[in-house]
Amino acid sequence: MAARERFIALIQALDEYTDEEHPLSANKLCAILAQHGIAANRRSVYADVAALNRMGRKIESTTRGYYANDRPFTAEDARLIMLALDCAPFIDEATAQRLRQGIAKTQSVNFESPAWIEHTYGAQDRLRSAIETVTRAIDAKKQLSYVPAACLDDTDIWPREKIEPICLIYAGGEFVLRAAVNGDIDYIPLNAMFDIKLERRSVKHPSARRKANAPHKS
Repeated sequence: MAARERFIALIQALDEYTDEEHPLSANKLCAILAQHGIAANRRSVYADVAALNRMGRKIESTTRGYYANDRPFTAEDARLIMLALDCAPFIDEATAQRLRQGIAKTQSVNFESPAWIEHTYGAQDRLRSAIETVTRAIDAKKQLSYVPAACLDDTDIWPREKIEPICLIYAGGEFVLRAAVNGDIDYIPLNAMFDIKLERRSVKHPSARRKANAPHKS
């Protein structure tokens, strides 16, 4: 039982305290384990690290010590993702903060998050809702209906267009929906689509069928 506790504690110490820029020597790892009431020595650390590598964990050894090298993101990648979250116009502040915190947990205690980028999310609620509805329709292969911006006026009845969504494109700072419209392929800016609704009818456009029936490449 003592060996198992030591092994688990070593994994936690490597994950929490080490990275490429902050390796820890065997002696320092022993000291961390001792703080948790777990006895260890350099020989046991060497053996446990070797066992971790045999199990598929990437524990690197340098002249300065050991560090965990199997995180889902490098520190540079984690910072870049956080900055992208801040800049995404369809992600609200609470969601961005929650995702930033989750990404930070994949890093060691030495990780420094990038400065928060101030962003106004309130005006983007419609865009966020539109993206969510469109992506659900694409995933479910369902038709969409919407009110074209050009049809908005002071009347109480607005004509609705039915389309078959294919994919969402982000280009030039704008989201554009590629869709089948009356048998033809069209590109519709998302900001020109109002009151987007998911329809029950499944899509029938040829590109969707070709994609679904395409052979898998080996």
